[in-house]
Amino acid sequence: MTYLPLYAGTSTTFTKFRAVTGMRICIREITCFLYRYWTCCYKSDSKEALEDTLSFNDTFLLPLDDEEVIQATKSAEKAWENLHDEEAILRTREKCFKANGYNYTNNKIIELLKITADEQRELSTIISREEKYL
Repeated sequence: MTYLPLYAGTSTTFTKFRAVTGMRICIREITCFLYRYWTCCYKSDSKEALEDTLSFNDTFLLPLDDEEVIQATKSAEKAWENLHDEEAILRTREKCFKANGYNYTNNKIIELLKITADEQRELSTIISREEKYL
């Protein structure tokens, strides 16, 4: 299972999302977390992903402190590392999970980021089934 199209559009998707929502203060941490995770997956470089995430955070009207971003998104890097760790893969299979890492559905992302139906109409990637087939 691959989510490369979403990874590939991460920067564009989040830029559009930020423009549509005005980037609510209450979702800065989760947004940075998702940004760091998907950037790790797309670039396969955790150091660059962190640098990109810190730069992304700086675009907020009220950015988080760098240390807060690092701490709030640390598990994103660990999850990405586990995607390629044989022991982690075996532990995941023993627990009957399908895959390591974070595999969010659009509906879960909509819930986490509190994206309204009106905002979804402005997006092309993160939309609910209902909005897609209007």
